[in-house]
Formats: sequence, structure tokens, C-alpha cells
Amino acid sequence: MRAKSHESRGAGPEAILSETQLAEIFRQAEVGYPEEICGMVVGWRNAPETFRVRQVRNIANQEPQRDTGGVPRDARTAYMMDPLEQLRVLREADQQGWEVVAFYHSHPDHDAYFSAMDRDRALTSGREPIWPGATYLVISVVARRGRAANYYSWDAVRRDFLERSVPPPRRSRVISAGIGPTRKALCCRRLLRYRKSPVRPAA
Repeated sequence: MRAKSHESRGAGPEAILSETQLAEIFRQAEVGYPEEICGMVVGWRNAPETFRVRQVRNIANQEPQRDTGGVPRDARTAYMMDPLEQLRVLREADQQGWEVVAFYHSHPDHDAYFSAMDRDRALTSGREPIWPGATYLVISVVARRGRAANYYSWDAVRRDFLERSVPPPRRSRVISAGIGPTRKALCCRRLLRYRKSPVRPAA
């Protein structure tokens, strides 16, 4: 089962995610650090308001991977989408009449680049894109903080994936797991005020 091709709607070659959608993906990448996270974006390509970000579990630790040079990889340096979760997302897309807009994954402590392994997985044995029209998003995460991101889309003339830089979302939109630094500082100030306040007798 696979979602519809973008060609049915005459869409352009690039998937442009909103800042809110990018912030959610950056958040996932930061929470998942130091392992790679991965997922899909589905929706109507000409209607960004329909885009849905769907994280898919990375099972590279359960099913170790090998790169194009045969080097073993685990979830810190590779990803493999859980096929059952991926199927669930594709079924959701089919039910809604949506398309696969983008695939995304993170690179912990590495730059946001489309590796040989990423290219190999995005192409058939005949070197044609498996998902025509889908954009690939790669996020660089260093020390649990999203640093940069790039889009990669297939160019049929050059027969290669072309890179396009993605401005990172504003930090105020990216919320890491647990209590963020601003909220944590606020809680600490409130706790100090409570401790310094005089003890009142019970009513």
C-alpha cells in the first residue's frame, strides 16, 4: 500500500513545511538524541494546512543495518522505519486521500547531509526514486540541540538529489522533553519565594 503520487495534483517538486511542523520534527530529533529519529509527512501537497507529521519508530537497534560499504550501523548512525508503523501511516494517508509529502530523519552529532546510504534507500535498483515527488529532510542534532536542516529532492534532469537549506525554526517553538530551561527557571524562582515567605498559622 502506498499513498498517491504528487503528480495527480500537479504539485511542485519541493515540500515546504511550516515553522510549526519543522519545530515538531526538531523537537523529536532533540528528544531522540543520541539516536536517529525518523518519520513521514503526509497530506495534500498543494494544501500545507493538511500536512501531518508522523514519527515512525527507528528499529535499527533491533535490526542492525549496514551502510553501502558494509559497515555495521545501529540507531546512533542509521535508521530503519518500523514497517508496521509505516504501514499505519500509509493507511491513514490512503483513507484521507493524502500523499506522502516528505520523509525525515536526524543525524546525531553529524551534519545534515544526504548520505550514500540515504540515497541508496531512496532509489530503486534501477536508480529511480522510490517515492517520486517526495522530499527528504535531514536534521543535524549536536549535543541534543537541532543545529541545521536540509531538504533533498530528486531532479530528473540531473538524476540526483538536490540540496536546499532549511532555516531552523525559532528556538521558542522547539520544546525539548521535560521542563524547558525557561519554565524550569520560573519554577525555581517560585520555589525560592515560597521558601522565603513567612509561615502563616493554620486557619
